[in-house]
Amino acid sequence: MKMVHWLLTLAVAWWLRQGGAQKEPCSRRCGKVEVPFPFGLKANCSRSRDFLLNCTSADQLLSGNIMVHEIDVHRSIMEVGLPTEHNDTQLLLAFRRSIPMLDTSSENMTATLYWGIAENRTCEEAKSNQSSYACAGKNTKCEDYGGERGYFCRCKDGYEGNPYNRTQGCTDVNECENPNPCPFNGKCKNTPGSYTCHCPFGTRGYGKDTCRISPWIVVVPAIFIVAFFTAVGALVLYMWRRRSKEKNFKRNGGELLKHHRVQIFTEAELIKATNNYDNSNKLGEGGFGSVYRGKVVGDAGDTIIAVKKPKDLHKSLIKMDFQHELQIVMQINHKNVVKLHGICLETRTPLLVYEYISNGTLFQHIHQNASTILRSWKNRLRIAAEIALALEYMHSCAEPPIIHGDIKSVNILLDHNYSAKVSDFGTSVLISPEHSNMVATKIQGTLGYIDPEYLTTGIITIKSDVYSFGVVLVELLTRKKPTSFITRSGESINIIHYFISSVKDKTFSDNINFEATSEDEMERIGMVAEIAVKCLDQTSAKRPAMREVAEQLARINQELDSLTVEENNEETNCEVDEESLASHSTSVICETSQHGTSSSPF
Repeated sequence: MKMVHWLLTLAVAWWLRQGGAQKEPCSRRCGKVEVPFPFGLKANCSRSRDFLLNCTSADQLLSGNIMVHEIDVHRSIMEVGLPTEHNDTQLLLAFRRSIPMLDTSSENMTATLYWGIAENRTCEEAKSNQSSYACAGKNTKCEDYGGERGYFCRCKDGYEGNPYNRTQGCTDVNECENPNPCPFNGKCKNTPGSYTCHCPFGTRGYGKDTCRISPWIVVVPAIFIVAFFTAVGALVLYMWRRRSKEKNFKRNGGELLKHHRVQIFTEAELIKATNNYDNSNKLGEGGFGSVYRGKVVGDAGDTIIAVKKPKDLHKSLIKMDFQHELQIVMQINHKNVVKLHGICLETRTPLLVYEYISNGTLFQHIHQNASTILRSWKNRLRIAAEIALALEYMHSCAEPPIIHGDIKSVNILLDHNYSAKVSDFGTSVLISPEHSNMVATKIQGTLGYIDPEYLTTGIITIKSDVYSFGVVLVELLTRKKPTSFITRSGESINIIHYFISSVKDKTFSDNINFEATSEDEMERIGMVAEIAVKCLDQTSAKRPAMREVAEQLARINQELDSLTVEENNEETNCEVDEESLASHSTSVICETSQHGTSSSPF
């Protein structure tokens, strides 16, 4: 029986030791005073007996016979009530090993005492034995007493709690809870033991001490504002240009011309074709326009064109001149006249697009020694005959007749076959049968080629073209510029006057630039020289008509078995009567279809 009782007692003891019985919890309050660890009201609730306090039935907390009003574990202080009669020795005895230090100033019979861990060890010595080390956890720090051995436990900066309590210890302080600790109303972010501040949007800096306005807060909105107004401006410009193009198209007769067989180009197409009118594509420059080479890509392949673009002159004058030139070239369709390839009506002044003539101007071939095409007398005569055919067509077959007004070697182009093409109708005029003579408001033309009668009277006629053609004949024969001078017997004589006198004196062979291979050729060259002299007569009425000049040159060509001049063109068939040619009398029949835009080949 005793054995059973002993075993039962042993089992109950083991059960209690294993936690089978509920331990009574530690009370942490005595009346209104909180009792934090390491202090306690029971031996198992305090760090040691040195921190054991007594709570009386009247809820008074005593340390010995000293009443405790408050315990602060953060600052390691204790507020105590002093007895009516007391001295420091009594206080020291009351707190024994907690090593209290009496504050020299006391009021209302109370005193502030400092307490700590009185183990006669420094912090470094205490840390060496973690089992007895009073500071709980990694978020605490240890501080030595100033003059005595022992230490305090504190929570690290940014942490709060009881640094002696190993269960809870020191926990992180959330500094970002209200109120916001960040200046400038920045964004607070909690970090272990501390916090960071981010400057508000539009500012920059370290957040905790300074936030300055960011340059991006000015730059970015400025960029957006500029981009917005740029986009709006671009849209307005686009709409304005579109309406302007539509207005120009209607004002330039686009509604009428688009129903005819003339190709109409957009402004963008011509800009692309000429690489935005790059100087490397410039072919030449006239009185009020420059000509640019361009390439248009089409279904049938690439087409090389020549675009005539106006200069920056008075807009009303340019508009009048270009519309006038458009009216002229729309009337012409001849193999020896540069053809109109198309027009652009979107610009304020229409742009004229001509066929591209690849071998430059007659002027270049005459006055550049590198040219070989004019070394042949037959080539020179053929080119002269082709120019004459073009002028004959304009004077006799065009309806109404056309005065070119600026015939010169610069305005005669040579194509890939070195056939002549008359170009540049900027100064041309249309004349009616009842007004064969036109009074010019201003003299237009090129020095050396202008009809002297036109210069003195201001009246331009088809005979003015005859005179200019005579100058070109002299230029072909002598390879001299019409403004050049010949020095004879110490006197300078203009080449035109000298040539006329040399033909009359039968000494013209001294002035020609090539030698004939036979007497027959020399005779024919003399006939061409005489034609030139007749064309250069000072009196326009005595000059031959271009029809007569063309017939004579054609006869000379035929007699020399040279290249046959083709007299049929796309609108006009000028037939040469072979029987009349043999008798030096050629009649030209112009079979003319209805002229104007309706018969345009484009």
